[in-house]
Amino acid sequence: MKGAFLLALDPGLFEQAASVLVALGGERSPGDIDRVVQMPAPAGRFFTLFADLPPETVWEVREGPFEILDGVVAPDMSLVHACPFECADEVFASDIVARIAEATDSVRWILDGDGVLWDAATVDPAGLRL
Repeated sequence: MKGAFLLALDPGLFEQAASVLVALGGERSPGDIDRVVQMPAPAGRFFTLFADLPPETVWEVREGPFEILDGVVAPDMSLVHACPFECADEVFASDIVARIAEATDSVRWILDGDGVLWDAATVDPAGLRL
C-alpha cells in the first residue's frame, strides 16, 4: 500500500485529524485498541489514518534522509508526532490532508514516501510520493 506520514508538534495529532475525517464521512475503528480512521476514496479505495507509528518505521520520521521543499519550515524531527496514513490516490490524499490542516491547529507537515517534507496545506499531488 502507498502511504506517508502526517506530522505535528502536538501530541493530540491523531484525535484532531480523526475528528476531521469523521466529520467528512470517515469511520473510526471500534474500541480503543486499534485506533484507525478510514475515509472512503474514489474507485472503492480508502484514506486510512493510523494513530500509532509502527516501531519499524520510526527511523523514517526521526532520521531521514529528508528533502525540505522551498518555503517549508522544517520542525525538529526528534520532537514531531507522526501518524502514518495509507492511500492509493495522491490527489485524494492531498485534498484530505489539506482539509485536515485547514481544520486543525496542529497538523503542519507531510513526510512522503521519498522523504520529502511538505507543508500540509500545500501538497502538490503531482509531486507527492505515497
